[in-house]
Amino acid sequence: MKKVYFMLSAGWGPVIRALPVAEQLKKNGIKSVFHVSGKSIVDHLKRAGYKVHSPISIPQKGEPKQDWWTLDQLLYDFNWSDRDFVFARHKAYVQAIKTIKPDVLVVDFNTSAMLAGKVLNIPILSVVQSCFHQNRKSKYIVYWKKAPDFLPKVTESINGILSSNGLDSIEKVEDIQLGDITVIPSIPEVDPLSIKSDSCYVGPMLGNDIISGDDYSSSLSEKDMIFVYPGRPKDLGGDSGNLIMTNVLPALQKIQNKAVVSVGGFSYSDFNVSENVKIEKWVSESDIIKKCKIMIHHGGHGACLTALKNGITSIIIPTFAEREYNARNVEKIGCALVLTPEEISPDTLISAIKKIEDGECSENVLYWKKEIESRAYKPVDDVCRFINRLF
Repeated sequence: MKKVYFMLSAGWGPVIRALPVAEQLKKNGIKSVFHVSGKSIVDHLKRAGYKVHSPISIPQKGEPKQDWWTLDQLLYDFNWSDRDFVFARHKAYVQAIKTIKPDVLVVDFNTSAMLAGKVLNIPILSVVQSCFHQNRKSKYIVYWKKAPDFLPKVTESINGILSSNGLDSIEKVEDIQLGDITVIPSIPEVDPLSIKSDSCYVGPMLGNDIISGDDYSSSLSEKDMIFVYPGRPKDLGGDSGNLIMTNVLPALQKIQNKAVVSVGGFSYSDFNVSENVKIEKWVSESDIIKKCKIMIHHGGHGACLTALKNGITSIIIPTFAEREYNARNVEKIGCALVLTPEEISPDTLISAIKKIEDGECSENVLYWKKEIESRAYKPVDDVCRFINRLF
């Protein structure tokens, strides 16, 4: 039996992209194994019948900043300038891949997995957002601010491994993110590149409905609701989810609009929740489409594209660089209002909600919904076809 090893970065976003592909592969008699992070995610995958096998934990140490202009800078903040750390982490990933013996790796923003796969000469399908791509349109991920005079590099440690295995060196960490086949799970207008590339745009890759299953406790009964997804309570941006909840819940209490908050299976502290707000572990994409008029979220790639694909205006509170990159690009095409962590308050949220209710963005979101439909993307079929090409 052919075997695919999905090696994903932290959070639900990469899992949402991967699960529809794994389900299709299963129907075709191909086995999928996952490396993921987070107990709720691991538990869900195991309940869904998937094997989860992760490398021995070599924790990334450090305190990344909210803004990071390059992947080198991000990994520098995670201790990737330490050669011993990088080599130990590489060894753990190599061992995990050797244990699973996959025919193909599917990697979604996991630099250690890309490095190990290339060293072992395993065929790789890479899922890459444009902000992590070597040919992104902007020089820096944070293109809306002036870059610092000095930006650190970590390529020396990575190149030490590449050169010792007879592989070409890289100039920047973005260079190692591309696989034998690279797909961009989006559209060019939201994830732009600077030049024509061999990377293939496959359209939004979303699997919210697959995830919901037994994690979804009840259906939504109201229409014209506001949907809120805060993401993890704490992540690269610090207390990201808590910041969103602390400001959104009082705003919803003031305006008394019916709302649902999906916590994605993550554990949140008890908040004072008014009667017009419903808290759920997970809300399916189909319920969001049918019942919700506005999405308030953290700027995750999947959340941005869920709203865009379904013609829903977003209020985005991007809590670190990658999310603000997504948010700024959706804002550019007129489909979102952006409130930074410095701007967020119950009052600014209420003002943004009123702007949307008065029609701001309404024509744009309907245009892009129809435009995406007209392109007839088939992301799962395309990715499965590419995987089969690598066997």
